[in-house]
Amino acid sequence: MNDNITDDTVLKSCYSSPLMNPELHRVEQYLPGLASYIETVLGDIPSFSAWEQTSSLPYYLNNTYCLLQMTLLGQTCLVLMENPQRSVSLPDVKKHMDTLRKLTQMPMLFVTATLASYERKRLIEKGIQFIVPGNQLFIPELGLDLREYFRARQETVEFISPATQAMLIHLLMNDWKHSLQLSQATLGQHFTYSKMTISRAVKELKGLGLIALGADRQQQIEIRTSARQLWQNARKHMRSPLKKSLWLNAVPLLDGNPLLLAGESALAQQTLLSEPRLPVYACSSETLSALLLQASDFLSEVAAEDAACELQIWTYDPCVYASVVPYVDPFSLILSLQDSKDERIQIGLSQLEGDLKW
Repeated sequence: MNDNITDDTVLKSCYSSPLMNPELHRVEQYLPGLASYIETVLGDIPSFSAWEQTSSLPYYLNNTYCLLQMTLLGQTCLVLMENPQRSVSLPDVKKHMDTLRKLTQMPMLFVTATLASYERKRLIEKGIQFIVPGNQLFIPELGLDLREYFRARQETVEFISPATQAMLIHLLMNDWKHSLQLSQATLGQHFTYSKMTISRAVKELKGLGLIALGADRQQQIEIRTSARQLWQNARKHMRSPLKKSLWLNAVPLLDGNPLLLAGESALAQQTLLSEPRLPVYACSSETLSALLLQASDFLSEVAAEDAACELQIWTYDPCVYASVVPYVDPFSLILSLQDSKDERIQIGLSQLEGDLKW
Protein backbone atom coordinates (compact mmCIF):
# COMPACT_ATOMS: atom_id res chain seq x y z
CA MET A 1 0.00 0.00 0.00
CA ASN A 2 0.96 3.56 -0.49
CA ASP A 3 2.64 5.45 2.37
CA ASN A 4 -0.09 8.12 2.26
CA ILE A 5 -2.81 5.79 3.51
CA THR A 6 -2.27 5.95 7.24
CA ASP A 7 0.29 5.47 9.98
CA ASP A 8 0.47 4.39 13.60
CA THR A 9 0.00 7.94 14.89
CA VAL A 10 -3.40 8.17 13.23
CA LEU A 11 -4.52 4.88 14.74
CA LYS A 12 -3.21 5.83 18.17
CA SER A 13 -5.14 9.09 17.96
CA CYS A 14 -8.31 7.13 17.24
CA TYR A 15 -7.86 5.17 20.42
CA SER A 16 -6.51 7.93 22.67
CA SER A 17 -9.69 8.53 24.68
CA PRO A 18 -9.64 6.67 28.03
CA LEU A 19 -13.33 5.92 27.60
CA MET A 20 -12.89 4.06 24.34
CA ASN A 21 -13.46 0.32 24.30
CA PRO A 22 -10.17 -1.52 23.61
CA GLU A 23 -12.00 -3.71 21.11
CA LEU A 24 -11.87 -0.77 18.70
CA HIS A 25 -8.22 -1.63 18.15
CA ARG A 26 -9.57 -4.38 15.91
CA VAL A 27 -10.55 -1.65 13.45
CA GLU A 28 -6.87 -1.26 12.54
CA GLN A 29 -6.95 -4.40 10.43
CA TYR A 30 -9.71 -2.98 8.23
CA LEU A 31 -8.02 0.29 7.21
CA PRO A 32 -5.65 -1.21 4.58
CA GLY A 33 -8.53 -3.13 3.02
CA LEU A 34 -10.69 0.02 2.92
CA ALA A 35 -7.92 2.05 1.27
CA SER A 36 -7.17 -0.73 -1.22
CA TYR A 37 -10.86 -1.04 -2.18
CA ILE A 38 -11.19 2.73 -2.73
CA GLU A 39 -8.02 2.78 -4.84
CA THR A 40 -9.24 -0.16 -6.90
CA VAL A 41 -12.66 1.36 -7.58
CA LEU A 42 -11.71 5.01 -8.02
CA GLY A 43 -8.03 4.90 -8.95
CA ASP A 44 -7.21 7.41 -6.20
CA ILE A 45 -5.39 6.58 -2.97
CA PRO A 46 -7.13 8.00 0.13
CA SER A 47 -5.19 9.52 3.01
CA PHE A 48 -6.39 9.29 6.60
CA SER A 49 -5.71 11.51 9.59
CA ALA A 50 -7.08 11.79 13.10
CA TRP A 51 -10.08 14.07 13.63
CA GLU A 52 -9.09 16.65 16.23
CA GLN A 53 -12.55 16.81 17.86
CA THR A 54 -12.75 13.09 18.63
CA SER A 55 -11.66 13.41 22.28
CA SER A 56 -14.53 15.81 23.08
CA LEU A 57 -17.28 13.51 21.77
CA PRO A 58 -19.76 11.60 23.93
CA TYR A 59 -18.80 8.11 25.02
CA TYR A 60 -21.40 6.37 22.87
CA LEU A 61 -19.94 7.84 19.66
CA ASN A 62 -16.36 6.95 20.53
CA ASN A 63 -17.46 3.49 21.57
CA THR A 64 -19.39 2.87 18.34
CA TYR A 65 -17.00 4.25 15.71
CA CYS A 66 -13.41 5.03 14.92
CA LEU A 67 -13.66 8.58 13.57
CA LEU A 68 -11.13 9.68 10.95
CA GLN A 69 -10.70 12.41 8.40
CA MET A 70 -10.25 11.05 4.89
CA THR A 71 -9.03 12.99 1.88
CA LEU A 72 -10.11 11.55 -1.46
CA LEU A 73 -10.18 13.08 -4.94
CA GLY A 74 -9.18 16.43 -3.46
CA GLN A 75 -12.02 16.53 -0.92
CA THR A 76 -12.13 15.80 2.81
CA CYS A 77 -14.84 13.91 4.65
CA LEU A 78 -15.42 12.44 8.11
CA VAL A 79 -15.33 8.64 8.21
CA LEU A 80 -17.44 6.78 10.77
CA MET A 81 -15.82 3.36 10.79
CA GLU A 82 -18.10 0.97 12.66
CA ASN A 83 -16.64 -0.94 15.59
CA PRO A 84 -16.89 -4.58 14.41
CA GLN A 85 -17.95 -5.56 17.95
CA ARG A 86 -20.64 -2.89 18.24
CA SER A 87 -23.17 -3.16 15.42
CA VAL A 88 -25.32 -0.06 15.00
CA SER A 89 -28.84 0.27 13.59
CA LEU A 90 -29.43 2.37 10.49
CA PRO A 91 -31.69 4.87 12.32
CA ASP A 92 -28.89 5.35 14.87
CA VAL A 93 -26.36 5.99 12.11
CA LYS A 94 -28.59 8.81 10.85
CA LYS A 95 -28.96 10.24 14.39
CA HIS A 96 -25.24 10.04 15.01
CA MET A 97 -24.47 11.85 11.76
CA ASP A 98 -26.98 14.56 12.68
CA THR A 99 -25.17 15.00 16.00
CA LEU A 100 -21.78 15.24 14.30
CA ARG A 101 -23.04 17.78 11.77
CA LYS A 102 -23.39 20.24 14.64
CA LEU A 103 -19.61 20.07 14.97
CA THR A 104 -18.49 19.92 11.34
CA GLN A 105 -19.71 20.72 7.86
CA MET A 106 -17.62 17.96 6.30
CA PRO A 107 -19.40 15.26 4.28
CA MET A 108 -19.74 12.04 6.28
CA LEU A 109 -19.10 8.46 5.29
CA PHE A 110 -20.29 5.35 7.13
CA VAL A 111 -17.99 2.32 6.77
CA THR A 112 -19.14 -1.14 7.79
CA ALA A 113 -18.01 -4.68 7.03
CA THR A 114 -21.43 -5.99 5.95
CA LEU A 115 -24.83 -4.71 4.88
CA ALA A 116 -27.92 -6.58 3.77
CA SER A 117 -29.37 -5.54 0.42
CA TYR A 118 -32.40 -3.92 2.07
CA GLU A 119 -30.07 -1.97 4.40
CA ARG A 120 -28.08 -0.62 1.46
CA LYS A 121 -31.32 0.45 -0.17
CA ARG A 122 -32.41 2.32 2.97
CA LEU A 123 -29.07 4.10 3.29
CA ILE A 124 -29.26 5.21 -0.33
CA GLU A 125 -32.86 6.40 0.13
CA LYS A 126 -31.78 8.46 3.16
CA GLY A 127 -28.79 9.87 1.27
CA ILE A 128 -26.30 8.38 3.74
CA GLN A 129 -22.92 7.81 2.14
CA PHE A 130 -21.39 4.43 2.86
CA ILE A 131 -18.72 1.95 1.86
CA VAL A 132 -18.78 -1.80 2.31
CA PRO A 133 -15.14 -2.63 1.39
CA GLY A 134 -14.98 -5.11 -1.45
CA ASN A 135 -18.71 -4.82 -2.10
CA GLN A 136 -20.29 -1.41 -2.63
CA LEU A 137 -19.52 2.28 -2.55
CA PHE A 138 -22.02 5.17 -2.43
CA ILE A 139 -20.53 8.68 -2.05
CA PRO A 140 -22.74 11.25 -3.84
CA GLU A 141 -21.80 14.09 -1.42
CA LEU A 142 -18.28 14.05 -2.81
CA GLY A 143 -19.81 15.10 -6.12
CA LEU A 144 -18.93 11.85 -7.81
CA ASP A 145 -21.07 10.05 -10.36
CA LEU A 146 -19.22 6.77 -10.82
CA ARG A 147 -20.43 6.19 -14.34
CA GLU A 148 -19.32 9.65 -15.44
CA TYR A 149 -16.09 9.32 -13.49
CA PHE A 150 -15.11 6.05 -15.11
CA ARG A 151 -16.07 7.35 -18.54
CA ALA A 152 -13.95 10.49 -18.11
CA ARG A 153 -11.10 8.49 -16.61
CA GLN A 154 -10.95 6.15 -19.56
CA GLU A 155 -10.84 9.09 -21.95
CA THR A 156 -8.11 11.02 -20.14
CA VAL A 157 -5.64 8.34 -19.00
CA GLU A 158 -2.18 9.76 -19.64
CA PHE A 159 0.26 7.87 -17.45
CA ILE A 160 0.25 4.26 -16.36
CA SER A 161 0.57 3.42 -12.66
CA PRO A 162 3.94 2.41 -11.13
CA ALA A 163 2.81 -1.23 -10.81
CA THR A 164 1.73 -1.33 -14.46
CA GLN A 165 5.02 0.27 -15.49
CA ALA A 166 7.02 -2.31 -13.54
CA MET A 167 5.18 -5.18 -15.23
CA LEU A 168 5.58 -3.60 -18.66
CA ILE A 169 9.32 -3.08 -18.16
CA HIS A 170 9.68 -6.68 -17.05
CA LEU A 171 8.18 -7.70 -20.40
CA LEU A 172 10.58 -5.40 -22.25
CA MET A 173 13.51 -7.01 -20.46
CA ASN A 174 12.48 -10.29 -22.11
CA ASP A 175 12.82 -9.23 -25.72
CA TRP A 176 10.66 -10.57 -28.55
CA LYS A 177 10.89 -9.75 -32.24
CA HIS A 178 7.43 -9.35 -33.73
CA SER A 179 4.48 -10.12 -31.44
CA LEU A 180 3.77 -11.79 -28.12
CA GLN A 181 0.97 -13.69 -26.44
CA LEU A 182 0.81 -14.24 -22.69
CA SER A 183 -1.67 -14.66 -19.87
CA GLN A 184 -2.55 -12.19 -17.14
CA ALA A 185 -0.98 -14.59 -14.67
CA THR A 186 2.29 -14.48 -16.64
CA LEU A 187 2.20 -10.68 -16.66
CA GLY A 188 2.26 -10.58 -12.88
CA GLN A 189 4.10 -13.79 -12.00
CA HIS A 190 7.35 -12.08 -10.97
CA PHE A 191 5.56 -9.68 -8.63
CA THR A 192 3.64 -9.83 -5.37
CA TYR A 193 0.84 -7.67 -6.76
CA SER A 194 -2.77 -8.65 -6.08
CA LYS A 195 -5.05 -9.97 -8.82
CA MET A 196 -6.87 -6.62 -8.73
CA THR A 197 -3.63 -4.74 -9.41
CA ILE A 198 -2.78 -7.04 -12.31
CA SER A 199 -6.30 -6.69 -13.70
CA ARG A 200 -6.04 -2.89 -13.46
CA ALA A 201 -2.70 -3.02 -15.28
CA VAL A 202 -4.33 -4.95 -18.13
CA LYS A 203 -7.11 -2.34 -18.32
CA GLU A 204 -4.59 0.52 -18.39
CA LEU A 205 -2.48 -1.05 -21.11
CA LYS A 206 -5.53 -1.96 -23.19
CA GLY A 207 -7.01 1.51 -22.74
CA LEU A 208 -3.85 3.04 -24.19
CA GLY A 209 -3.84 0.61 -27.11
CA LEU A 210 -0.59 -1.02 -25.99
CA ILE A 211 -2.08 -4.51 -25.75
CA ALA A 212 -5.15 -6.36 -26.99
CA LEU A 213 -7.18 -9.03 -25.25
CA GLY A 214 -7.42 -12.52 -26.69
CA ALA A 215 -10.58 -14.36 -27.66
CA ASP A 216 -11.42 -15.33 -24.06
CA ARG A 217 -10.96 -11.63 -23.06
CA GLN A 218 -10.00 -12.57 -19.53
CA GLN A 219 -6.83 -14.61 -19.61
CA GLN A 220 -5.00 -14.03 -22.89
CA ILE A 221 -3.09 -10.85 -23.72
CA GLU A 222 -1.75 -10.04 -27.17
CA ILE A 223 1.04 -7.58 -27.98
CA ARG A 224 0.97 -7.04 -31.71
CA THR A 225 4.25 -5.16 -32.06
CA SER A 226 7.92 -5.79 -31.43
CA ALA A 227 9.45 -4.96 -28.05
CA ARG A 228 11.18 -1.93 -29.61
CA GLN A 229 7.89 -0.59 -30.96
CA LEU A 230 6.09 -1.21 -27.67
CA TRP A 231 8.77 0.81 -25.84
CA GLN A 232 8.40 3.65 -28.31
CA ASN A 233 4.61 3.59 -28.02
CA ALA A 234 4.54 3.29 -24.25
CA ARG A 235 7.32 5.69 -23.28
CA LYS A 236 5.14 8.82 -23.40
CA HIS A 237 2.82 7.16 -20.87
CA MET A 238 5.62 6.21 -18.47
CA ARG A 239 7.13 8.28 -15.68
CA SER A 240 10.34 8.39 -13.69
CA PRO A 241 10.26 5.77 -10.92
CA LEU A 242 12.16 8.16 -8.64
CA LYS A 243 10.01 9.23 -5.68
CA LYS A 244 12.68 10.94 -3.58
CA SER A 245 16.41 10.88 -2.81
CA LEU A 246 18.11 10.51 0.55
CA TRP A 247 21.70 11.34 1.43
CA LEU A 248 23.18 8.73 3.76
CA ASN A 249 26.25 8.68 5.98
CA ALA A 250 27.20 5.17 4.83
CA VAL A 251 26.70 2.90 1.84
CA PRO A 252 23.70 0.68 2.69
CA LEU A 253 23.87 -3.12 2.59
CA LEU A 254 20.81 -5.34 2.67
CA ASP A 255 21.55 -8.74 4.19
CA GLY A 256 25.23 -8.01 3.53
CA ASN A 257 24.69 -7.28 -0.17
CA PRO A 258 24.95 -3.91 -1.95
CA LEU A 259 21.89 -2.34 -3.55
CA LEU A 260 21.67 -1.82 -7.30
CA LEU A 261 23.42 1.22 -8.73
CA ALA A 262 21.10 3.84 -10.20
CA GLY A 263 21.18 7.35 -11.65
CA GLU A 264 24.51 8.65 -12.93
CA SER A 265 26.37 5.73 -11.32
CA ALA A 266 24.41 3.19 -13.36
CA LEU A 267 24.72 5.28 -16.51
CA ALA A 268 28.50 5.62 -16.01
CA GLN A 269 28.80 1.82 -15.79
CA GLN A 270 27.33 1.46 -19.28
CA THR A 271 28.49 4.55 -21.18
CA LEU A 272 31.38 7.01 -21.38
CA LEU A 273 29.86 9.22 -18.67
CA SER A 274 32.22 9.93 -15.77
CA GLU A 275 31.40 8.52 -12.35
CA PRO A 276 29.53 10.98 -10.08
CA ARG A 277 31.16 12.32 -6.91
CA LEU A 278 29.06 9.95 -4.77
CA PRO A 279 27.67 6.54 -5.74
CA VAL A 280 23.92 6.42 -6.38
CA TYR A 281 21.78 3.44 -5.35
CA ALA A 282 18.07 2.64 -5.64
CA CYS A 283 15.53 0.69 -3.62
CA SER A 284 11.81 0.57 -2.91
CA SER A 285 10.11 1.98 0.18
CA GLU A 286 9.75 -1.55 1.52
CA THR A 287 13.49 -2.19 1.12
CA LEU A 288 14.24 1.11 2.84
CA SER A 289 12.19 -0.03 5.85
CA ALA A 290 14.17 -3.28 5.95
CA LEU A 291 17.44 -1.35 5.75
CA LEU A 292 16.49 0.86 8.65
CA LEU A 293 15.57 -2.17 10.74
CA GLN A 294 18.89 -3.86 10.02
CA ALA A 295 21.16 -0.83 10.32
CA SER A 296 19.32 1.77 12.39
CA ASP A 297 22.26 2.12 14.78
CA PHE A 298 24.73 3.42 12.21
CA LEU A 299 22.76 4.36 9.07
CA SER A 300 21.31 7.86 9.03
CA GLU A 301 20.32 10.68 6.72
CA VAL A 302 22.81 13.56 6.49
CA ALA A 303 23.41 16.70 4.46
CA ALA A 304 24.50 16.12 0.86
CA GLU A 305 27.97 17.53 1.48
CA ASP A 306 28.55 15.06 4.32
CA ALA A 307 27.07 12.01 2.59
CA ALA A 308 28.73 8.76 1.57
CA CYS A 309 26.10 8.02 -1.07
CA GLU A 310 22.76 9.02 -2.56
CA LEU A 311 19.86 6.59 -2.13
CA GLN A 312 16.94 6.88 -4.54
CA ILE A 313 13.56 5.63 -3.34
CA TRP A 314 11.55 4.24 -6.24
CA THR A 315 7.83 3.74 -6.74
CA TYR A 316 8.48 0.08 -7.58
CA ASP A 317 11.18 -2.41 -6.69
CA PRO A 318 14.24 -1.96 -8.96
CA CYS A 319 15.47 -5.43 -7.95
CA VAL A 320 12.60 -7.37 -9.48
CA TYR A 321 14.52 -7.94 -12.70
CA ALA A 322 16.78 -10.96 -12.34
CA SER A 323 20.12 -9.86 -13.72
CA VAL A 324 23.83 -10.43 -13.13
CA VAL A 325 24.69 -6.75 -13.58
CA PRO A 326 24.94 -4.52 -10.49
CA TYR A 327 22.71 -1.74 -11.81
CA VAL A 328 19.04 -1.06 -12.49
CA ASP A 329 17.31 -1.96 -15.76
CA PRO A 330 17.98 0.38 -18.73
CA PHE A 331 14.34 1.40 -19.24
CA SER A 332 13.83 2.60 -15.68
CA LEU A 333 17.23 4.27 -15.79
CA ILE A 334 16.33 6.18 -18.95
CA LEU A 335 13.01 7.28 -17.43
CA SER A 336 14.67 8.36 -14.19
CA LEU A 337 17.17 10.63 -15.99
CA GLN A 338 15.21 11.76 -19.05
CA ASP A 339 14.41 15.21 -17.61
CA SER A 340 18.02 16.02 -16.74
CA LYS A 341 19.33 19.30 -18.17
CA ASP A 342 22.89 17.97 -18.18
CA GLU A 343 24.03 17.52 -21.77
CA ARG A 344 26.51 14.81 -20.73
CA ILE A 345 23.69 12.76 -19.25
CA GLN A 346 21.51 13.17 -22.34
CA ILE A 347 24.39 11.98 -24.52
CA GLY A 348 24.85 8.99 -22.23
CA LEU A 349 21.14 8.15 -22.39
CA SER A 350 21.22 8.25 -26.18
CA GLN A 351 24.16 5.86 -26.15
CA LEU A 352 22.43 3.56 -23.66
CA GLU A 353 19.22 3.41 -25.68
CA GLY A 354 21.18 2.88 -28.88
CA ASP A 355 22.97 -0.09 -27.31
CA LEU A 356 19.76 -1.89 -26.32
CA LYS A 357 19.71 -5.34 -27.88
CA TRP A 358 16.29 -5.66 -29.49
